Amino acid sequence: MRASLVVGVLLLSLPRFAFAQIDLAWDECGEAGVRDKMFTCDDNSTLHVLVPSFVLADSLPEFVGTTAQIIIAGNFSGFPAWWEFDAGACRSGMVSTVSTGQIGLTECDDPFEGTITTSYVNYFPDRMGRPNRRLMFADHIVVPGIGGTLIPGRKYAAGAVQIRSNRTVGTSGVCSGCIEPICLTLVEVQVFSFGSGPSPVLTGSSSVTWQGGLIDDPTSECAPVGNRRQTWGAVKSLYR
Repeated sequence: MRASLVVGVLLLSLPRFAFAQIDLAWDECGEAGVRDKMFTCDDNSTLHVLVPSFVLADSLPEFVGTTAQIIIAGNFSGFPAWWEFDAGACRSGMVSTVSTGQIGLTECDDPFEGTITTSYVNYFPDRMGRPNRRLMFADHIVVPGIGGTLIPGRKYAAGAVQIRSNRTVGTSGVCSGCIEPICLTLVEVQVFSFGSGPSPVLTGSSSVTWQGGLIDDPTSECAPVGNRRQTWGAVKSLYR
């Protein structure tokens, strides 16, 4: 009994360590957000917001920005035109980044502290030879200069991605496939710093769905695959 009591006291006295993690949700951060987004596909004005977020295991001084890597996966019958955002595609330009301050998140912290950011989305129409996958990089950079210190164990938003509903309905220029199920999986968040230490690369697999897409079927196109990493040079080019 006494030994058990001593062990219990020692465990309680040990410091609590934060574990690095990433998460993806619709409209809000983490569990406060929506996991399956349902849309009636009957208007061209509704905005849909994806919120990647992260938790660091260690403090990060001189924070400067994030890159979130998201895989968009359709089913085996084909990839819907509604989700084609690359140049010349049916819905080219209908996806963009948006600052966390603009969407008013309440369930995680804003690492950009309300500052104006330079941001953009890189969209790739082919994912490692998989015709039913697409890849997005969402980049957000503090402007101007260097941000503050990020705290371990605290949940931060890695910016946000806004998907517009243009060309969903109408008499011409309509893109088919809005109603089809889709999975979106956050596989990596890179957190950049101008400090002397390394910039953390947080990996994992956090998925949300669109119109009831399936995540748990390992044979489906929703199953995540390996990551492709941004370079610091590519991120610094945002300052130009």
